[in-house]
Amino acid sequence: MKDALPRRNGGRQVRLVADASFDERYRRAGWACWIQSGSSPVLTSGVFPDTLSDNNHAELAALCHGLGIAIRELGLGEGDTIVARTDSLNAIQALNGSRLISSSRLQERRLCERLHAVLRSKGLRLVLDHVGGHTGKQDSDSAMQAWCDKEARAALAKVTALDALILDVIAA
Repeated sequence: MKDALPRRNGGRQVRLVADASFDERYRRAGWACWIQSGSSPVLTSGVFPDTLSDNNHAELAALCHGLGIAIRELGLGEGDTIVARTDSLNAIQALNGSRLISSSRLQERRLCERLHAVLRSKGLRLVLDHVGGHTGKQDSDSAMQAWCDKEARAALAKVTALDALILDVIAA
């Protein structure tokens, strides 16, 4: 298990930045997350295997996915805190309950419900914070956000190129 940031109030504190890149045509999304745990960050990215409804869904899924990775990889539990940052106010509002998720957006609602159930069962505290995207700032949060943005776009580009090739073959 990797070391997390110093303990606060009896628990560890971990920083997470997550981002997504969504392709309207193929309804696919790439994701990336940077999990800062002491001096050893966890940097990871990929593509969601299923199609998603829109960019808001993709951003929420990326944040939830990153939180799941942080919990699993760092063995987070009772009393630990995750400070999660995203450039998506929509994802923050969906997770903190300040925005109601309509019944027609069942996948997003279930994502939030599952995440909250995991947080409760593990005794974790989640702090959500907005980090501006594409700001050009040089602080650490902006650098983490810029890396996530770049990696999510790169992951998406690989899969959408393959999607386009498959559609071209089918159309031929």
